[in-house]
Amino acid sequence: MLSISLALFASLFSLRTLAAPRAQYYGERYRHHTGSIIQSPAGSVAVTTVVVTTTAPFFPPGTAPTGTGVTGNPASGLAPVSSPFSAPVSPSVSAPSSTPSSGGSTGSGGGRRGLAYNSSSPSLDIFNGASDIGWGLDWSSSRGQLPGKYKFVPQLWSDNPSHTGSWDTDVKNAQASNLLSFNEPDIPSQANMPVASAVASHIKWMNSYASDSVKIGSVSVSNGVSQDPNAPMGLDYLKQWLAQCKQATPAPCVVDFLSVHWYGCTNGCAVADDLAAFKQHVSDALGVANGLPLWITEFQHIGSESDQQSFLSQALTWLDEPAQSGVAKYAYFMVIDGYMTTGGSLNSVGNAYAS
Repeated sequence: MLSISLALFASLFSLRTLAAPRAQYYGERYRHHTGSIIQSPAGSVAVTTVVVTTTAPFFPPGTAPTGTGVTGNPASGLAPVSSPFSAPVSPSVSAPSSTPSSGGSTGSGGGRRGLAYNSSSPSLDIFNGASDIGWGLDWSSSRGQLPGKYKFVPQLWSDNPSHTGSWDTDVKNAQASNLLSFNEPDIPSQANMPVASAVASHIKWMNSYASDSVKIGSVSVSNGVSQDPNAPMGLDYLKQWLAQCKQATPAPCVVDFLSVHWYGCTNGCAVADDLAAFKQHVSDALGVANGLPLWITEFQHIGSESDQQSFLSQALTWLDEPAQSGVAKYAYFMVIDGYMTTGGSLNSVGNAYAS
């Protein structure tokens, strides 16, 4: 087991690759408000209760990662599951809304594809002409550099006052047709919220915005798998959250669409294997959605640029088949150098996404 003291952490933070400190890192992480990257090799952290199927969650601005040690696992490990919600339901029940939809309208350019970006992203005008791209998210409630032709989707990263403080003002200014709830509350270094807290805070901060013109998304969960029933992750967390949402009093959560994340394994999985795991996870998530629209707000094969291009091209072909019409929106991770761009221009991965 490797450990890094807080003193050493500061000096090592700028390194691209470092050994994982226990209880802090797994897989590949982005500090998406600074653009810094930290990698840790899968299997370098010993754990007893939690296993994670590689995910790449984020840190909010000004926060340090904390939580339980986890390690990478390439297997999806989830059997198909069913949601306690079904669509449609009576208008008197506010979870989900009475009229299922694709999760709201898209930008004037159309499409299901979205841009996952941040302040370190190059100009998003590099996607001009990509007619399938219609929306964007930056894990916050302010749109940043997203061009006006795209629909911005605000997200309430967590129920911490640093995020809720500007939420109401930002949502009103955004005039958005879709809102996303908390970012990976199932991950200790992310929103890190027990299921009951995520239910109560969703009702407090999200429900009031629900209307015929504004659709409310679920919490966005990782593709993690936990061996601890008291600390669910991934789709197991989402199932528990939905069940408690439905039973909440005096009013249940408003949930119009579900949001999930997926990341491939970090230890050199073949493109074909990751593609099969991705398809299985999406199918499992659609089972949880049980008729509600599904958004895949982060997904990525972790590998070389050529492998990512191969994975993405095949994944897009599959996602755009009529059989996957239940997937209303999706966004590949992410518009930043080293991923979808090189030197501020689209690389082969970005071109595959824009095609």
